[in-house]
Amino acid sequence: MGDRKTLERLEKLLKELGFTVYEARMLSYLSIMRKPLKVKEISSGTNIPRTKVYEVADSLVERGFIELVSSKPLMFRSPPLNELPSLLIKELLEEFKRKVSLMNKISRLELEEGFWPLEKTIIPLYGTSIIAHMANFVIAGAREFLILMTTRKSFNALNIEFPNKDVKIRVLVDSYELLREVSSPRISEIRLSRYDIFAVVSEQSAVISNEELSVGLYVSREELLSFMRSIMEMLFEFAVPIPR
Repeated sequence: MGDRKTLERLEKLLKELGFTVYEARMLSYLSIMRKPLKVKEISSGTNIPRTKVYEVADSLVERGFIELVSSKPLMFRSPPLNELPSLLIKELLEEFKRKVSLMNKISRLELEEGFWPLEKTIIPLYGTSIIAHMANFVIAGAREFLILMTTRKSFNALNIEFPNKDVKIRVLVDSYELLREVSSPRISEIRLSRYDIFAVVSEQSAVISNEELSVGLYVSREELLSFMRSIMEMLFEFAVPIPR
């Protein structure tokens, strides 16, 4: 029963992250089953037509979310469920890099103002002080919700002041030691997990970086902001709840 509920939640989150219905269904099922499965078993367990299993599996293998473990018979497996968020974050960062590169190329074209095609709402960040400053900017601007994921390395470089207003604040930390330091009556939920990155997301903007805060991105472009929020929701889903 527990696996069925987890399967349904995971499939829903993956679809929100942009996976097709069949991709989300297959990746969820393989993650929950925790073992290599044949094409026939995948089709039977997911109700994906057998002919479509090959196509969907090829797509997920190419993106690094599942692996081919046998060719005779064809068998696929997913990494452990707790590794899935890290794979999603990696794909997200690669997509950010691609978009930032594209925007830099467009800006160098020096187009006339009336033809400017994109708002500059994806900004590469370099250096601890800049990233920390932008992170606090995101925190201060939150009006509805705030999701913070921090490790010891990143937390030590920040001077975080949570909004003194009615904002739903959720925090992910990487250790019980840090848990005690981050605790605040303004935090509505705090969970424990380890992802080796720093991120702060509000309804208006977000900052994501490595845990050393040496390189990162500021984002306020709606579709990417929504994507980041969905990933953070997934990270929370599979982190360890801490009783308040």
